[in-house]
Amino acid sequence: MTTQIKDNNIRFNNNIMENRKLCHLHLEDYIGNKYTLICRLKDESINYVFYSGWSSSGMPNALSNLQCTLPVYPDSNETEEMFVDRIVDTINDNSVKKVVKAVPVKVDEKNSATFSRGQV
Repeated sequence: MTTQIKDNNIRFNNNIMENRKLCHLHLEDYIGNKYTLICRLKDESINYVFYSGWSSSGMPNALSNLQCTLPVYPDSNETEEMFVDRIVDTINDNSVKKVVKAVPVKVDEKNSATFSRGQV
């Protein structure tokens, strides 16, 4: 009898990814309050940081304030860009806030080609 070891690594397009920032999004609610959502790949899991304002000194917020469920695993054969697009679509379709800008995120050449995003 053989035992299979489950592979828990986060993969994009079947490539194991290392710790880094996946996306940095600017959001607004219906009255114009500003928020920032950062998605990072850290220690083989997807982590989100959500705070008020568009600068690094905003007050932390609970992800539940988005009033939607964000994706925590990429689908099989989903690229990094497709995963970020799914995050943006989830927020814009199901949240009380809207994504107004995706701040460019650069990836080192060791993991993949340069990945940057402009206006949503």
